[in-house]
Formats: sequence, structure tokens, C-alpha cells
Amino acid sequence: MLAWKKYGNGETPETSGKKGDHLVGDYYVSFDKHYKAEVKELMAKFTAQGMSDDEAKAKAEAESPLMQEAREMLVKWEAGDPEVRGLWEMMNTGYMQDSTKPTRRWVSASTRSITNPILTSKEKKK
Repeated sequence: MLAWKKYGNGETPETSGKKGDHLVGDYYVSFDKHYKAEVKELMAKFTAQGMSDDEAKAKAEAESPLMQEAREMLVKWEAGDPEVRGLWEMMNTGYMQDSTKPTRRWVSASTRSITNPILTSKEKKK
């Protein structure tokens, strides 16, 4: 979600010509690409300061601004923040549905896991 928000420029399955799950996957890959570049840059800075490669990598991963922003978004999502929840809902109901059944899966770049909320009876009827 963060990658789409930062780099997506409002792209949708309709504007991109891609299936929703493919579009979401593109932004998962984009997040990973930007995150790795950020870690690489921070590692170079920390090793230049005399840290070992392992120390520099651990510090770079912990201090990555992009990952910190993703963690903040996750905390907001968990707290029910309306803006983050609205984005999550848009990506789940609009982007991740196939033509035969509702799909309620969100790939979280910040946790590298899949969340599958339980569908309510109302949602199951859609």
C-alpha cells in the first residue's frame, strides 16, 4: 500500500490495463526495490564510519526511512486510521477481486505476510 501511495500516481487496474493482483504485485516489487536501494546507501554510509558489514546492514535495515514509514502505516491500519483503512479497502475491494468471488488478501510489505480477514455474511453474498 505504501509503495502505491508513494509511487502509484493514482494508477488503477483500469488505467494500467493490468489485473488488480498484478498491479498490487508491481507495487510490492517496487517497495522492495526502493527499500533495498535505501539499505545499500545507508550501509555504505555506516561502513564508511567504521562499522562491520553485518553491523552496517542491521543498522541500515533498522533506520531505513521507507521501512519506518511502512511500520507507521501498519500501526495506523491496526488503529483503524480512516485514511489508511480507506486505502486498504480500495485495494482489497477494487483491486484484488477476481470475476468469480471476493478475494480479501493484502500483501503487506512491512510485515512480509498475508492478512486474510474473515468475510462477514454480507461480504460473502457479494
